[in-house]
This record gives sequence, structure tokens and C-alpha cells, in this order.
Amino acid sequence: MNQPSVIVIGGGFGGLTTAALLARHHYDVTLFEASNEWGGCAGKFTHKPYLFPVGATLGLGLQQPDGIHYRVFNQLGEPLPKHESLETIMQVHAPSFTLPLYSSREKHIDTLCRLFPSSAAGIRSLYRYIFQVGEEMRKLIHHLPVLPMQKPADFIRSVRALRPGILGAVRWLAASTEDVLRHFRLQDTEVHQYIDGQLLDSLQTSSRHAPALLGLYALDLYHQGASYVYGGLYRMAEQLKKAGERHGASMQKRRRIQAVEKNDNGTWTAIDHRDRKTHADHLVLNIPVQSALPLFHPKERKQFTRRWHTKSETPIWSTFSMYGVCEPSEPPAALFHQLLWDQKLPGISSHLFYSLSAPDDRTRAPEGERTFTVSTHTPPEYWEDLSLYEDRKSAATRALTEKIQEAGLPVQPERVLPGAPHAWERYIKRPRGMVGGFPQTRKHTFFHPLSHRSPLENVWFCGDSIFPGASTMAVTMSGIHVFESISGQSFAALERQQ
Repeated sequence: MNQPSVIVIGGGFGGLTTAALLARHHYDVTLFEASNEWGGCAGKFTHKPYLFPVGATLGLGLQQPDGIHYRVFNQLGEPLPKHESLETIMQVHAPSFTLPLYSSREKHIDTLCRLFPSSAAGIRSLYRYIFQVGEEMRKLIHHLPVLPMQKPADFIRSVRALRPGILGAVRWLAASTEDVLRHFRLQDTEVHQYIDGQLLDSLQTSSRHAPALLGLYALDLYHQGASYVYGGLYRMAEQLKKAGERHGASMQKRRRIQAVEKNDNGTWTAIDHRDRKTHADHLVLNIPVQSALPLFHPKERKQFTRRWHTKSETPIWSTFSMYGVCEPSEPPAALFHQLLWDQKLPGISSHLFYSLSAPDDRTRAPEGERTFTVSTHTPPEYWEDLSLYEDRKSAATRALTEKIQEAGLPVQPERVLPGAPHAWERYIKRPRGMVGGFPQTRKHTFFHPLSHRSPLENVWFCGDSIFPGASTMAVTMSGIHVFESISGQSFAALERQQ
């Protein structure tokens, strides 16, 4: 008996995960990626002998046995790409302090207490609680809960995943992470500034707007295991693509889908930029909801609820990035750095993330040289006036370069390539350069996110617009949810059968 056919639009981690898992279970899968690279916002580009990860760079979710990427690769029978666990995950540079973020929980607490001795008691109490809640949330997330809960099976899975240890944290369900800081008397301290920086990087919002349980989990996440992936996270994406092909999927780059149509028999047709048509029983969209809804005919588009239309019209952060080559005479101790500052820069957020290639990573730079990637948030409307675009791009490049130099990190201004939002729109196919999905505020999380199930029969969504949001781990989880809904199989049950 022939298995149903599936079209997947978008070759980021969510789409690649869905395609590879379905192909592994004998579905007829065709994946279309509009750009030249796999991995979406975690892809790459090359320039002369150099390779640059375009966006996401820090490897999370690779640890055994609970890392979401480890679990997917294990299910597919694929080895993880070469990576190295990090003892020092990153260095955080703020105007009044420099702080190494260690993977060891105890070492991290001791470091914070030494740096901020007047807040030591609150720090120890807060981080003991963070690690306690993080451990309970890790157990819960291991069961891959589906939100928003729409079917009885979603409720049953969530109830079965609950453990007594998480019940004490339920009191924070309606609270913000800032409320937790206030409870431990750390509000408006330097610790608060540090935590806001961590949340801006992981959840794209501050402690004031991040839900408490999600914020506490995010602050523990780095300590569950962080890695440097040689070459970049695109290596994982390319390996997922190969796994899909090995199981029979057709994985096609440079195929931009311009419209999708529902057929009289309930199947779907995807039409690309050359008017080529592909038919399938199921349609999976691993693209931002802002790009997805315009693909549908108005008749189908009307079937999406107000929540879908509101989210599709909601602007999110764009990204401004820089890519450079350097010859560091005194290499920094860490490969990853976060820079925080107080003053406002025109069109630029108050932080950046700097990722340096490992000294022995020959996939990214020749011997004696290293490449780096820098990224920060920027509002998309700042870049709409094209007459000011180039001047603003140059000004942002200078301002961020100065911040990197002030932190003592290697940068050679004459060898920097800027990546403003329109470059992301052109090469990564993100509308207005919007990257990272919705900020993980209370408005967009828990019971309020978009589901992987659409209002249209046999149309599914994954990616950073869908629960549980941004990061390669989150979009991978949404891809697993789509696989489960199409196949009717439980990912966890398949793991137990191995």
C-alpha cells in the first residue's frame, strides 16, 4: 500500500526534520528550498576561501540522552557532526563587568557571587531555583508537549509528562521572569542586567515580558550542554538533508514556491517560480507565517482564524549581521561572546552576539586566520527608506565594530562584510529580514502560540512562527510534531522501540 505524499516548503531545521523523519517511515516526500543553502537562519555562505555561518552559531541540544538534536539524529540512524562541548560557553561583556558563563552550574553560581558580592545571597537562592525548575522543565519537554492543546491526546500527553517537582513552580504560571527576580530581591541590579542580556539572546525579549517558567528554563538551558559545531550549524542541516535523501526524499534547492492550491480531491498543489507544479496529499510549511498565508488562494486564506491573520501581520525583529576575517594575535578564551551596552544606537539593539571560529576549524578559514559572525536585533521599519539604506548600513557597521574593539575582541574593520535586513530578505528569503520568530512573551507562548495544525485539512506548519518558537531546537520540536500528526506515530514510542 502506497504511503501518502508530502510537500515540505522550506529547508530550515523544522522542514528538514519533518522531511527526514517522514521519509525514514516510507512517506513520499518532496522538499523545496528557495535559497542556495540548507539550514535557513542557521545556514552558511562562502566568500573566497572563507566560510561564515549566517546566523545561529551556538550548538545546543546535542547532549545525550535528552538533547533534541541528538534524539532526532539517533532516530534517523545518523551520527552527529563533529562538535566539541564547551566548558566556557560564552563571555558576557557589559559596561561595568565581564563575566564568563560556565557550563558547570556550581562554577557559574560561584562566579556570579564573586562578581556581585552584595547580591550573593539572592544569586544563590535564585540560581538554585533556576536549576531546580530547569530540571523539571527538561523532564516535561522530553515528552514533547504540544501547545496550544487542541486534541484530547495533547492533554493526555501533557498530564502524563507532569511530575510532582514542577507543581511548586505553577505559582509562576502567570508571572514574568522579572517577578521572580523581584522575589529574590535582584530587580534593578547588575544581575538583572546580565539576565536581561541572556533572555534577549535566547527568547528575544527581556525579563519584564518573558514568562517566568520559560525564562527560568532558558537560563538553565546553557548548562544542559552547549557545543561548538565545526563548520557551523549548517553541517547538521546538511546531514538531515542527506538522511532524507538516503530514505528516498527528493530535496530540491533553488525552488521558490509562489502559490499553493487545493485540488477538488482534497490534495494540494505547489507552484514554483517557473510555474512547475507538484501534487501531494499533505502540505507542510516551514516558512514564516508572514510568508505562508499569501501563498493561499483567498478562499483558503479566509479559513484561517483571526489569530493566524493577526500573527501574520505582526512585525518581529529583523537582524543586522556582520561577517569578518581576523588574525588574532592573542585569541580570546571563549569562542562566543555577548556584548551589552546602555546607550542607544540608531536602529540597533543594546546587545550583540559575536561567534569566533575555533583555531583548528579549517572548514571556515585557512591556517592562521579565523572568521567571525556578529548579529543583533534591529526594527524592520528602520530600513524601509531605501535612500538612507546604505548610509545606515555603514553607520551600523562602524558602531558595532567599535563595540567589538572596546571589548578587546579580534576584528579587522577593512575585512568586515555587513548583512543588513534586505540581504536576509534576498538570500535567506525572510520577509523584511525578519529573523527568529515571535519574541517569546506571554502574548506568544504557552496557550497563545500558533499551532502546527492549520485550519485547513492536511496543511501543517513548523518553524520559528510555531510553538515552541525560535532556535534550532524549538523548530526541530515543531517538525517532530508535524511528523507525528501526519504519520500518527509517537516519536517517543519509536525511540523506545529502538
